[in-house]
Amino acid sequence: MKTCCNQEVKKSKTQGQDGQNIYTIWCETCGRTGSGKTVQDSEASFDAWTNPEQAESPAPVKNKIAPAPSA
Repeated sequence: MKTCCNQEVKKSKTQGQDGQNIYTIWCETCGRTGSGKTVQDSEASFDAWTNPEQAESPAPVKNKIAPAPSA
């Protein structure tokens, strides 16, 4: 049984447009999610998931202002 945030994750199985099964697991508390063509793929995707809000963002680019021309 896979857990996240001290709760069991939710699971679903759907069929894609090509007729293949898609397995999805997710945590309702934090929003972590994973999906794949097999249960193992969905669990691997779930384990590799990173929260976009917590991911490191690149250093902000400072606006450079050219100095005023001297007369």
